[in-house]
Amino acid sequence: MFGFEVGKGWAGLLTKLFDEAAAIVRPTGEKLVIGQIKEKFGTLRFYWSGRFDRETSDCIDEAVDLAEFRSEATCEECGARGSMWNAHGWYAVRCEDHAERGVRDVGGRIGRISGSHSEGEYWRVFCDPDADLVARERLTREQYEHLTRRQDDD
Repeated sequence: MFGFEVGKGWAGLLTKLFDEAAAIVRPTGEKLVIGQIKEKFGTLRFYWSGRFDRETSDCIDEAVDLAEFRSEATCEECGARGSMWNAHGWYAVRCEDHAERGVRDVGGRIGRISGSHSEGEYWRVFCDPDADLVARERLTREQYEHLTRRQDDD
């Protein structure tokens, strides 16, 4: 069993996510099972399962994506506006008050790249912070391979 492995500063993000997920799931009568909630590479990770149709699963995934993107700009310690910091190889989102001395602000991320070779679908998922929405851009296989190629391969 896993528990909540995040700082108290993300409580508001999780409350909002739970409210959004409940509104999506309630009409189905099914149960959403939370597998794990943790911080990884400085941002929120939320793992879930359940027996839902594709449309409901996509709506839950979008709510989770949005919470994870919100965590990129929310201090995990206090919930204030924050940014990504690299503290000796460990990434964390912190406000100015909670950032360690001597660490470096590494700024925002460009989003996540995902793909399924078996289904031939490739996506870049990112957040529009002004609209507080998740956006998805369909990629060609060539674009996907270019974006996911390691820098030292070039």
